[in-house]
Amino acid sequence: MTNRVVLSALFAAALVCLPAAAKMKVKTQHQAGNDCKQYKTYEWLPTRTSGKSGIIEDDPKNTPAIKAAINAQLQAKGLKEVASGGDLQVATFAVRESSPHTDALIYAWFPDYYSGSYWSSGAPVATLTSFSHIGTFVVNLIDTKTKKSAWVALAKDTVDSDKMAQQKLDKAVNKMFEDFPPKKP
Repeated sequence: MTNRVVLSALFAAALVCLPAAAKMKVKTQHQAGNDCKQYKTYEWLPTRTSGKSGIIEDDPKNTPAIKAAINAQLQAKGLKEVASGGDLQVATFAVRESSPHTDALIYAWFPDYYSGSYWSSGAPVATLTSFSHIGTFVVNLIDTKTKKSAWVALAKDTVDSDKMAQQKLDKAVNKMFEDFPPKKP
């Protein structure tokens, strides 16, 4: 399975498994029977972020923050970054989507001067809507020998601004790597 197929499957799983909520949701999963303590080095694949024009690889705006947050966690766990030939490949994907929702429907009530009551046309005359901005972040650590995911983490949370996205990225990565390496192989 290629890295792109794995990332696509993980992204689809993120949308199904983690419903939009006000509190950050983080899920991790590792390959059964795989001892993640065996890995000593890692290398980066291009980071992928979703932008207005589609998927952007190594976005100069987001990549430094993504790499800094993950490098700090992996190095704290004793892994060393190498340019190539690492035990693990780090693949990431980040997307921020806008989800509209209806806050209120406003109906007009018109007076009936003959009966003294009111009537409505039955259809709303105005709809008040707003948008929730949901950020999804995926980290996939791929075993370079087997070409399979050794460990995967997904985080999803509301993200209303770029500043908030940065703060929540750091929090998400910290929370993700609490479970790395997994306690049970």
